[in-house]
Amino acid sequence: MPSNNEGKFIPDHRSRVCDVIVDVPGGTNCNASFKDNRSKDIPSERVALEDENGMCVFRIPVAEDVNEVHYVVSSPTEGEISIVTGYPVQAGQEYRQHLPMLEDDKVKVFVPRALQGVGRFLAEVTFFDIEKQAISSKSRTGVLSSLEKEKREFLKFSIPKGAISCEAVWSIDENVTLSDLPHFLNSYYSSYHRFECRDFQLPKLAFWTRAKIGKFTGNIQVRFFCGDQVLHRKAFGFQMGENGWQKKTVSFAHPGGIKLDEQNFPVPFGATHGEIFVSVDRRARLEPQPRLYFRSTFAESQQLEQPELDQGPDILMSTTAGPYRDNVLKLRSHYITDEFVRHGYRTWYVPLGGGSTDRVDSETFIQFERRRFLELAKRAITGGRPGIFFCSSLCDAEAVLSVDAFKRAGWTVVYEVRDDMEAMRAAGFSKWYAPELESKICLAADAIICVSKPIHARMIALGADPATTYTIPNGISAEELDFAQTTWKHRSNTTRRKVGYFGHLFPGRFDVDAVREAAIQHADVSFDIIGPGLHPVEALNLPNVTLYGQQPISFFKELSQSWDVGILPFKDNRLTFSLDPIKYYQYLAAGLKVVSSDVFALRGRPLTEIYGSGVTLGDTIGNALQKELSVEDGQNAVGFLEESTWAMRWKSTMSILDGLETMPRKGRFDV
Repeated sequence: MPSNNEGKFIPDHRSRVCDVIVDVPGGTNCNASFKDNRSKDIPSERVALEDENGMCVFRIPVAEDVNEVHYVVSSPTEGEISIVTGYPVQAGQEYRQHLPMLEDDKVKVFVPRALQGVGRFLAEVTFFDIEKQAISSKSRTGVLSSLEKEKREFLKFSIPKGAISCEAVWSIDENVTLSDLPHFLNSYYSSYHRFECRDFQLPKLAFWTRAKIGKFTGNIQVRFFCGDQVLHRKAFGFQMGENGWQKKTVSFAHPGGIKLDEQNFPVPFGATHGEIFVSVDRRARLEPQPRLYFRSTFAESQQLEQPELDQGPDILMSTTAGPYRDNVLKLRSHYITDEFVRHGYRTWYVPLGGGSTDRVDSETFIQFERRRFLELAKRAITGGRPGIFFCSSLCDAEAVLSVDAFKRAGWTVVYEVRDDMEAMRAAGFSKWYAPELESKICLAADAIICVSKPIHARMIALGADPATTYTIPNGISAEELDFAQTTWKHRSNTTRRKVGYFGHLFPGRFDVDAVREAAIQHADVSFDIIGPGLHPVEALNLPNVTLYGQQPISFFKELSQSWDVGILPFKDNRLTFSLDPIKYYQYLAAGLKVVSSDVFALRGRPLTEIYGSGVTLGDTIGNALQKELSVEDGQNAVGFLEESTWAMRWKSTMSILDGLETMPRKGRFDV
């Protein structure tokens, strides 16, 4: 009966080839096929066949982009087939490895095990001081151990005083096949990578982990240089040390197996090259060595089929807001984009939300899918017409990488901050966020526009220049202002005994417990709740509460005419304190009194009562329901809204940008 063996292994990319050694019962012929992690065939060559002991050797190439090799081996003879992988090494072939940041008194070099052949192992280690000058060089030799030998052998080198790094060169005097390629094995298992920075190329480090126990920790350290000078600039996920090293602790958790992980390294503006050092604690090893590669930030093969795309945009809006589509609540990014389009600026809009599709609404507006952002950025930059890159709260790695390219091409970079993104991540959203990324954009942006003073203060703390950081609140559309003027003209003091909410019901913001308690407290008052995201809905399963789910703003406008109070029942946290809710403006336009949790931007606003500090939502709703509106209240509300239109917010933004020295084509962007 024929026998089969299927499995996979991770190749060591330091070797160009890998030998798959098959132990076949009875010394008979066997067949083998190999595929990579993308299910593409890997060619193989049968380099040895020893019928007397049943050993077959298949040699396969090791490509840089192959993370796993899947194999299928079959034999016409019944019995167990065993598989071992190895790496052929020619006599005299040298391997090098750099080890910085030495912390022990000795360096240990692992003596590899031989699968086929015997030989002596030579290791020469040179130590360097802080000026990269060689202090001393030492050599050791050892005999290759066999695979059956359980105890691993090491060559030890004492570290001389003043050494901060070392480099090992090792070789073997005979042609052999090794189970592992040579490497350091200090108390911290480590790898070192030096790379040149490339335009539109993102350095990425791929590493596979193998641990003796389920959890271990490691450090990834990186520094970027401009020539010989270290750039003291924070970058993705790392904190700058006194000597320029940026550090981050990475924790891996897996059941003692192998896990593939990757780390991105956005390049600081002006960097010419970088160094990365990876180390893990004594309980684990990185197997094989981490591999540094570059990912193109633009999909060159994707050809956009939109008309006149080669012309390039005046505005590239990249935002965490959702796409333009029916029945979606519009956010600041939508309204600001509308103003750019209305004023004739050719605008490319790239939303974060899923479900977006490429669409052309006019000659001046095109919406694209998020996956095309980096390609669009390159097309915009190379279009020959500098414009404005408007990054609206989406400070991810792609945005950070693009900022430098935009600035080199003469574009103006605007970072618009609608939310406290760190607090958003803490609430379970924006998992891509890292404060170091936002700090990078704060340092690079030509102007930073915040919706509230708490966000303004946080941007300054992250490194933004106070002279180019501004607060411009949210606003209201011209259509909604017309609605407000009509509503307040006919607003009466008729008792309505109805409370409403319009907006998202996400758990990080919406305080469902407070609403439930208020509804129970005011059993004679109807509560209308409009919006998506409430989980579980049973939390508001009360006779005086009606849940309408997601509805267009036209539904809100009609239903709110029966309300007396609009509520903003936010949880008490940093995220909600820093908001400037657009729904506040919409409530005011609908002729409503507003009851809100403590949101800094709403303190002192017209027709607004704040609860907190022992005062409940239910108590404040009771007070608001008893309050009668006056003609002066209506005049104040409409007057406030007339000064808060999106047209005015856009004009304020453009006035700020027009004063920047970096503003391109000032004549085209004059307000």
